[in-house]
Amino acid sequence: MIDYEKHFTEIENIGFTTIKQIISPVEIAELKHSMEIAINEDNKKHEGKPNKIHDYVVDLPNYGMVFVNFLNNEIMNNVFSHFLGDTWTTHSYVSAILRPSKTDFYSQKMHVDEPRIIPNYHLGLLMALALDDFTEENGSTWNLPRSFNMKDLPSEDYFNENAVQSVRKAGDALFWRPRVAHRAGINRTDKTRNMISFH
Repeated sequence: MIDYEKHFTEIENIGFTTIKQIISPVEIAELKHSMEIAINEDNKKHEGKPNKIHDYVVDLPNYGMVFVNFLNNEIMNNVFSHFLGDTWTTHSYVSAILRPSKTDFYSQKMHVDEPRIIPNYHLGLLMALALDDFTEENGSTWNLPRSFNMKDLPSEDYFNENAVQSVRKAGDALFWRPRVAHRAGINRTDKTRNMISFH
């Protein structure tokens, strides 16, 4: 059983929460395999075009029904609907992989995903679905608690001293407010770390 109220409170007060095992191992394998195919096809189709980021697919549902069908995930829908209403829509549905030793990926820079602040109003919500175990070694996400209240980005020193790393298992979903300052870590393993990101 999922204690939704606990997770809703963490999102409201801290800015993020992790819900374990929102999909089965079979679904993880299907999504991971399909995403690998989508990335390869997308790289071939768009490589060299302006603003194309290698290995980054901005429209995963265009690459297979497995991605469309995932939009029916009950747990994801329960969380998104709580904060955004039952008519929430998908702004982005993208691949978010981290290759070994990569240090120049845009998500490895501290950032927020929503520049505006409207007090007591949710402009959006993000979910990062782990398709591999996220560990300290492979660059699991760093989030700065309560940073959604900050009018400006914190300094790098403040972020590094106070951010927490969201270590989680494959199938776990990290939900966070788009004003939370965050960044990916560095993948110091020899394997690619796979994730799907929703906004």
